[in-house]
Formats: sequence, C-alpha cells, structure tokens
Amino acid sequence: MIPSKYILEKIYKQITSFSAFCSLFFAFSLLYKYGFNIEAYLASILETFTWYLLMLFTLFTIARLIIAHVLHKPRKAIFLSLLILTSLFVLLFSSYQEHTLQIICQEKLAEILCVIYSIYNLSILEFNWKNIAVNPAQLFVLSYAFIVFAGTLLLLLPNATTAKISLIDAVFTATSAVCVTGLTTVETASAFTFFGQSIILILFQLGGLGILTFTVFFINYFKGSASFSDQIMIKDYTRSSKLSGVLSILKQIITLTFIVELIGVVMIFLSLANHDDLSISKRLFFSVFHSVSAFCNAGFSSIPGGLSHPGFSSNYALIHSISLLVVIGGLGFPILFSLL
Repeated sequence: MIPSKYILEKIYKQITSFSAFCSLFFAFSLLYKYGFNIEAYLASILETFTWYLLMLFTLFTIARLIIAHVLHKPRKAIFLSLLILTSLFVLLFSSYQEHTLQIICQEKLAEILCVIYSIYNLSILEFNWKNIAVNPAQLFVLSYAFIVFAGTLLLLLPNATTAKISLIDAVFTATSAVCVTGLTTVETASAFTFFGQSIILILFQLGGLGILTFTVFFINYFKGSASFSDQIMIKDYTRSSKLSGVLSILKQIITLTFIVELIGVVMIFLSLANHDDLSISKRLFFSVFHSVSAFCNAGFSSIPGGLSHPGFSSNYALIHSISLLVVIGGLGFPILFSLL
C-alpha cells in the first residue's frame, strides 16, 4: 500500500532538510581537512565519515527519486540515476584495494561524489526570494561582498599559503580574484599552495560569471522549473528586457562557459607535452587554472613570473591557446551568441 500524498510530501521534506544539514556539515569537514594541518588519525576519521556520508546521500537520493516519481514531480532522473550508479559502483568496489594509488583515487572520487550530492541537496531547498528585502542591484553587490569575505577567510587558512600572509593581502587577493583584475600583492605561484590556488580559481570563476548566475542555474536545473518570482528576480539580475527566455539564456551562458573552458583545458594540456618536469596531475591543474583565468580575463597565473617565465615564454602553443581564450572571453556573451 502506497502512503498518502501528504505523508510522502512530509517524508520528502524531512529527507531534504536532513540532507542539506549533512551537506553543510560535509563542507565544513572538507575545509577542516584541507585548510588546517591535522593529525593522521583525524584525517582517517574524516575519510571514514566521507564514505558513510556517501552511502547516506545515495540512499536518500534513491528515496527522493522514488517519491518524486510517485508524486509526479519533475526531477533530473537521468542525471541522478547516473550519479547513484556511480556512487554504488564506488561503494561496492571500495573494499578491493590493491595498491595505495587505487585507495587514494577511490577516496578522492568519494569526496567528489559527496560534493555533487551536496550541491544537489542545497539546490533543491525551497527558498523564497521575496523574503530578501533588497532590490536586484543591491543583491548583486551583496553577493560579491559575500564572495570576497568568504574568499578572504579561506585564504587565511593555514594550508592555503606557503607562509602566513597578512589580512590586507588576503582581502586584496580575494577582491582582485572576484573582480577579475589580476592584481596581486603577493605572487600567486609562490605564496599560495595547491589549496590556496584552488580557492583563487573558484573566486575568479564565480567573479567572472557571478555567484547568483551559478546559484540560480543549479537551483533551477535540479528543480526542473522556476517560480514566477524566481524568473522576475533573474530578469532583473540579468537586466533582460523581457521575462520569457531568461532561464534559457542563463543555461546557455553556463553551458557555453564550460564548453569553451573545457576546450581550453585540452588545448593547454596538449601544449605542455614537452614539459616532462610536470606530472599529469600538475599539468591538469595548470590547464584548468589558466583556461578559466584566460576566459574570465582574470589575469592570474600559477607560474612564477607569469608567462614571462623562461620555461613557458617560448611555448607558443600555450601562449596562442591562452590568447585565444582571452579574446573569446573578452568579446562577451551577446557577441558570442550572435556569432553562433
């Protein structure tokens, strides 16, 4: 016997709320793990927690997918089904550990899956934009101020820098990244660790497109639809002349950004074929960092001295790839859409 619609709705909301709480807790655990120097036993506890959380997220997502189907709620069934299958595969074969590299890859994959689940869990929360007593222009400014504040705190974490930096340096770097100026008071390559450079990468990616662009995109992607108030907010935020098609434009912007940046990653990665001093993982991060930086016109580089570094200044395939990304990103989306 299938429970009543009211009971299913109640169960669905309870699972959603608890999943969102677990997602926030997972986010703080990641910051603690990678942002601070922690003991080995604490790292082991956090890794075990990630595995159990992945199991919980998988079960909750299966339950919500079934309930959503019964209640005829639109959900990204194909995306969620692939995510669930991947999670089950990782969980089932996690016990087959032949060597250290395989164990590390499984742990990282479990973390990535938990991050995806967390984005999904937080995106489907019910949120009423009418409760925010600010207009779209103020919301735009506040969103950037929030990113700068959060970025500053993250850059001040012990594991974000090779040596302690001052508060003003952290604020300046976070502001520069969010505002995609490329100005720095400390050298990105030498002052920041992999964790710190990853934070800077996220900051200029969010700054280049706007945190509200990503927020609204994920919310409406996973919900499958947008309320009338949501569409009005998006229209005012994007300064669109009409209400119809604003969600479609938003999806086109995100899709085009990721496609161009992905092509840039491939081009830059191939241009580093002769750099035997760089491992595959370092080449991949280098490619992602510079592709996003170039397309967003951020001006940041993870190379000491930038592209003038002797080891890269004569790599014309790299320079041409970055130049092309800078031009494409500088044209802007209206011009790119018109060209396409």
